Amino acid sequence: MKAAVLNEFGSPLEVTTLPDLVLGTGEIIVDVVAAHVLSYTGEVLRGERNYTLELPLAPGTAAVGRVRATGPDSTRLRPGDWVLCDITVRSRDSLQAPDIVLQGWSARGPGGRQLMRHYRHGAFASQMMIPTENAIPLGPLDEADAGRWCALDLLLVPFGGFTAVDLRPGETVLDLGSGGGIDVLLSGRRVGPSGKAYGLDMTGEMLELARANAAEAGAANVEFLEGHIEAIPLPDNAVDVIISNCVINLSGDKPAVFAESFRVLRPGGRFGVSDILADDELTEAERLERERPVGCLAGVLSFTEYRDGLARAGFTGITITPTHEVTEGLQSAIIQAVRP
Repeated sequence: MKAAVLNEFGSPLEVTTLPDLVLGTGEIIVDVVAAHVLSYTGEVLRGERNYTLELPLAPGTAAVGRVRATGPDSTRLRPGDWVLCDITVRSRDSLQAPDIVLQGWSARGPGGRQLMRHYRHGAFASQMMIPTENAIPLGPLDEADAGRWCALDLLLVPFGGFTAVDLRPGETVLDLGSGGGIDVLLSGRRVGPSGKAYGLDMTGEMLELARANAAEAGAANVEFLEGHIEAIPLPDNAVDVIISNCVINLSGDKPAVFAESFRVLRPGGRFGVSDILADDELTEAERLERERPVGCLAGVLSFTEYRDGLARAGFTGITITPTHEVTEGLQSAIIQAVRP
């Protein structure tokens, strides 16, 4: 396969031919059609950010492409399907605290470096091999729109919300704090015409923007609601899935958010959000000090407090997966739970 390879920090990328990818169980190969070029890519490639990269490799972040091949354990994806490639690769032998690598971009700790030796090359290549669970189906789309879908992914809070749950056709999904509606539009596409996607926001300007975006996209199965996440304007047992991107930490009454989420979910419903959590070891004073430079925080919970809050609301199957460190002692994480 062709790839733009970084041989040493500070040198130009070299377009070269790499050995063909060898597919394993639990993996897929994707033909890359569009890829991100982040604003700070040059800093990474020059080594100025001190990211852990074992060279040479083809760098790159998330991509949109078409499935070329699937492993024997893939039952839904088919060659030719359009997918978003999530580069957040997690080890599978520790669900509570997995080792993590951003494929082709950065690794964390010895376990992350080990993962990067296998999931090595990023999106600056004609093909990527990623874990099957990292391929997010997008449904049919025009190849000319692949770049737009890649750009939309840049607007999502990394590694959360939309990518935290496996949305299925016919489901009803609710996005808490939907903003301009990008996650809602993507969710509406995933659940299809037989499903429904709600967005909830308290800001009139954001609701106006979201509704305009939905009208422009011709999305008939989405609806935007005005209200607060502490008092969701939907009846009991109304939705199958709740998503949210770095919004719950803004609430001054997080127990109410958890209770309301439990109320509107149907039995068996799934809660999958991204948020920012504090390490359990931080004191209250240390939390406040670290919150100041981070823009979307108002009383961040610790890992234990978040887990206990969900459990008190009635959730089970709670998992919290750190994805990256926001600042010392504060972690971005994916939180998943189920209403029994």
